[in-house]
Amino acid sequence: MNKKITGLTYHEVDQQVSRGNVNVIPKTKSKSNAQIIMGHTFNLFNLYNVVIAAALVFVGEYLSVFFLNVIIMNIAIRSFQEIRSKRIVENLNILIAQDTKVIREGNIENIPSEALVLGDVVLYRVGDQVSADAVVIEGTAEMNESNLTGESVPVMKNSGEVLLSGSFVTSGTVYARTTHVGLDSFAQKITNEARNYTPIESELMETFLRITRWCTRIVLPIGIILVVQAMVFRHQDLRMTVLSTSTVLLGLLPKGLILLTSLSFGVSVFRLAQKRTLVQEIYSIEVLSKVDVLCIDKTGTLTAGEMTVQDVIYLEEQTKALPMISTYVGNSTDSDSTTLAMKSFFSGECDIHPIHVSPFSSARKWGSMTYEGHGTVFLGAPEFLIDNYELPEQAIQYQSEGARVLLVARTPDELHDIVRPDDLIPTALIAIADPVRLDVYDSLDFFKNNEVNVKVISGDNINTLMAVATKTGIQNGDKAIDVSQIESDAELEAAVLNYNVIGRASPYQKQKMVKMLQQNGQRVAMVGDGVNDVLALRSADCSIAMGAGSSAARQAAQIILLDNEFTTMVDVVMEGRLVTNNISRSASMYYLGTLLTFLLALVAVFMNTPYPFTPLQVSIMSMFVEGMPSSFVTFESNYAKPKEAIIPSIMKNIFPNAAATAVVFVLILFQPMPLPVRQTMMYFVTIFLSLVMVVKLFQPMNWKRIGVIFLSATSLITVCYFLYKPMHLARLNSHETVLTVMFAFIGLATLFVLTKIIDRIVNRYASSSNVK
Repeated sequence: MNKKITGLTYHEVDQQVSRGNVNVIPKTKSKSNAQIIMGHTFNLFNLYNVVIAAALVFVGEYLSVFFLNVIIMNIAIRSFQEIRSKRIVENLNILIAQDTKVIREGNIENIPSEALVLGDVVLYRVGDQVSADAVVIEGTAEMNESNLTGESVPVMKNSGEVLLSGSFVTSGTVYARTTHVGLDSFAQKITNEARNYTPIESELMETFLRITRWCTRIVLPIGIILVVQAMVFRHQDLRMTVLSTSTVLLGLLPKGLILLTSLSFGVSVFRLAQKRTLVQEIYSIEVLSKVDVLCIDKTGTLTAGEMTVQDVIYLEEQTKALPMISTYVGNSTDSDSTTLAMKSFFSGECDIHPIHVSPFSSARKWGSMTYEGHGTVFLGAPEFLIDNYELPEQAIQYQSEGARVLLVARTPDELHDIVRPDDLIPTALIAIADPVRLDVYDSLDFFKNNEVNVKVISGDNINTLMAVATKTGIQNGDKAIDVSQIESDAELEAAVLNYNVIGRASPYQKQKMVKMLQQNGQRVAMVGDGVNDVLALRSADCSIAMGAGSSAARQAAQIILLDNEFTTMVDVVMEGRLVTNNISRSASMYYLGTLLTFLLALVAVFMNTPYPFTPLQVSIMSMFVEGMPSSFVTFESNYAKPKEAIIPSIMKNIFPNAAATAVVFVLILFQPMPLPVRQTMMYFVTIFLSLVMVVKLFQPMNWKRIGVIFLSATSLITVCYFLYKPMHLARLNSHETVLTVMFAFIGLATLFVLTKIIDRIVNRYASSSNVK
């Protein structure tokens, strides 16, 4: 250690600690697990359901409280999802917990990185991670900042230059004075901004919850009206009042669809796990199914992130050049990806050891080794070793394909200083490439053909990016822009909107560009593998990380491709489209019951008659008319990009059916028959019209769909036949059966007319919108 470097005194350390200038990160405050569970348990929706269940138990209708199972499952699933998301955010960190060598009062001490204070002098050697931002005061080192800045080439740091927290020392030794600690450090600023994040919400689930909240608001007034009307105006007994009122209120509180949505996404997560894909936020697969722009990095995404020697162009006899290269590479102590690639290619034992080494420097762009009796061998960038050196055509071709070309040159002189002679003799050229992933081509074609624009946003050189983008078929990949010199937001926005290949982007620029795309109406997915991608990952609508990426990127991402295969992205998108489209279609089956309950309740109020169904009747009808067909739908293939707004689509499907059923209800009420008979007739007509809607939603028909509908209908008829007493159904005679069939066809005709009218209105509105 340099005796002139004494570092802080213990008194100075104590002063910094008392001022709070310590490299300690305060724990983020968030809701506890208990608070999350209570939030999903104690709400108005659940309260209404519990009160209704208590009323049914009070009057002895124990079978009718089966619906509470759905409530309990909803609470469990939604609580689990939020707790899991919270833990992922809390665990997000860029810095590795490690001991740091600090100089205090002239002595080297090992202390935890959290004990560093502002002004501490730290000794960093090969393999160390910089624990807090610092300035080099002595020494020289090469730093790997790729996980922070995206720049794949190591950066040389000399006295007076800044070391970024989170970067790694790849060669050399430096003493550096800490300039920022704790929340002020570069790595922690990225971490904190990444933690400032709201868990993703499913558009489908949010829509369903919004409808549920609206229904919850009308439950109380409708319940009061029904109870008062039944007990005051009809003098109905308590049991029948509770039974009929509970049926209406339960029908207005949709529960099954929320559970179906959670379970369907859960099944998708399981299916993706079998394809080596970890979904950390369950609803992210829905968002990915709807994205318009996919932002990706080059290294680790388009390319494998594994340097390999592509070719060796010998400029002297191979028998002379090859041992020279193998000896140089074998003696190298560097551990960067380029050196490792050459070590793998040029294998063999090193019988000769250098007497002098000039380490490879990214500043000089070359390194050298001197051997006793064998002269000096140089390795580096051709233009930095030999002035005006003209590469052969083959080497130029490799560069145009995105490969890095290094020159091996020699001199018979034994050099003992870091000098470069002017008379170096070219020996060989080594083309080193980061190979393009084999799965990329088909995957990019898939996105191109499915309305997803792919943009490469990277910290790399634009020439390298263009070569890879052109090779892989990125749209307009031959045009690129360097954003390192862009300062205004307007220029940056123009760049991200007009270019698909963007180079030299900083972490904050990546984040800004994602937000700019979103502000222009685009849904954005981001694929990244480094810390430099974390901010953009957190800002994107959907974030994906490679399994081999940095820990911070994996923690920040909603989806992790554990097999590091870009083609898996296609599987995730298709799975998201499958589950989103099928749930959207199933929603019509579930909300038919809600709208039908509302309309029939209005008719019952105005006609001063009891609601026609009991909770058990509704539960059984829902099970076979909604549950069974919708469960089948969730397993069907449907990979179209979800487009249509779900609420208008649902209303278009269910309103004609619900309105036609209400019309038939009015007609049946005027029949001179006992109330139980009229209610039974109404029950079977409702089943028939509901199955008609299922048939409509199942278009085009196939044998599997016909089988599901047949199974639903026969199962329902069988249950009604054997459980007619617990279900409070009357036995119909032949005359009543004929009337039931007649009313079913009246309802069918009404449904047909209303559907035609609504289709005409919708088409007219669509035409006028297109004209505008």
